[in-house]
Amino acid sequence: MQIWWSNWCRVGDQGGGKLSAPPSGVEVTLPSGGRARLKVAGAPRCDQPAEPSRVAVRPFEPVVSPPKRSTRLPVRLSFDAASYRVRVGGRLHYRVRLTSTSRQPFRFRSCPLYFEQLGPSVWQEIHYLNCKPAGTFAPRAAAVFAIELRVPRTIRPGRYRLLFELGLGTYQLVQTPAAQVVVRPRGRNARFAGRSRVRRQREAMHPILTFNSGL
Repeated sequence: MQIWWSNWCRVGDQGGGKLSAPPSGVEVTLPSGGRARLKVAGAPRCDQPAEPSRVAVRPFEPVVSPPKRSTRLPVRLSFDAASYRVRVGGRLHYRVRLTSTSRQPFRFRSCPLYFEQLGPSVWQEIHYLNCKPAGTFAPRAAAVFAIELRVPRTIRPGRYRLLFELGLGTYQLVQTPAAQVVVRPRGRNARFAGRSRVRRQREAMHPILTFNSGL
């Protein structure tokens, strides 16, 4: 539950944004009945002494327990290159190497979610990793996954940081070191050339490579 509280003034306060001594606590009536008393570490400033204190409360929300340590993925990630190039409105194709750090054979219980982001807030997507073809990883074994990310047509040409995180909802997300993406202006024949490159790239892929499946 979140509480917004403003304009706390005690008798005799002159206002002007000065702080007053906070109350000993705040009492909340619960939806199921009963009351709960919350401790108060501080209080908002006094802006309008003639006006009452204002409080706004959001609905109660269930508490989500943090992931258990047992959900931690024993893997290490890395990109296959330090930088990539793509055109505005195209698809960025890159590969992520997944190496097992477990001393025992490891197999995903269920295919994990991954998060990919271009720039701090330019574009981001969440997908399930297509992990079934990879099977069981021997200790220190690795597999390479082919990933793609749509690049919006509204993005400005320039250099951006590529972020890839694996294991949303698990204990301690696994993240790749940063890679750079150079986004070039969209050319007249970019659409057809892009399709040709993608087709050749897929034909040349090693069988160990697997594609992601989107949500």
